[in-house]
Amino acid sequence: LTDSQKEGAEAIRLNYQDQLKALHEQFKAGEIDRVVFVSSMQSIMDAMKAEVMALLTDEQKAAIESAIAEHEASMAEKLAEKQERMQANALAVMSAMFDALDADDAQRSVLTTIYEAQRVAMQALQDAARSGQLVDDALVAALTELKEEERTDVAGVLSVDQLITFDLHNALTIRAVRVAAGLDPRVKG
Repeated sequence: LTDSQKEGAEAIRLNYQDQLKALHEQFKAGEIDRVVFVSSMQSIMDAMKAEVMALLTDEQKAAIESAIAEHEASMAEKLAEKQERMQANALAVMSAMFDALDADDAQRSVLTTIYEAQRVAMQALQDAARSGQLVDDALVAALTELKEEERTDVAGVLSVDQLITFDLHNALTIRAVRVAAGLDPRVKG
């Protein structure tokens, strides 16, 4: 960037800084919800980007667009790798659950179907949360309902003893995930 372009970009940043700060304060104060916050933030960032891009030469714009494309491709690759790891982990947890339950082939088949349906439903909830369609209490209610449906479906497949093992296995798995994520207050650093 030339000195003139740097000065122009800084002026644009400062011009939008107050708008961004005010938006954050409105969100923190509860004056706007998450959906309005995210869409307003995106509008401000888009406007700021358009002004900065107007300062650039065609070559600079091409270089930025190329860098953005490379970054997005890298992020997509990392996301795909993360999803593969999560899927492998989910399969390992499910296999351990089947072993702990001493589940027969018929039970394993039905439970696999239940888990696959839950995975698809969970993905739909995640997509709805990302898009702002489900937020806060509505998201928690939808997740709770999904888990209750899973529990009901599983209860129709397992014996009473297996259901107790299922509940214990789930509780321990959830606790292990919370500990690994540093979210369990009972476990100190």
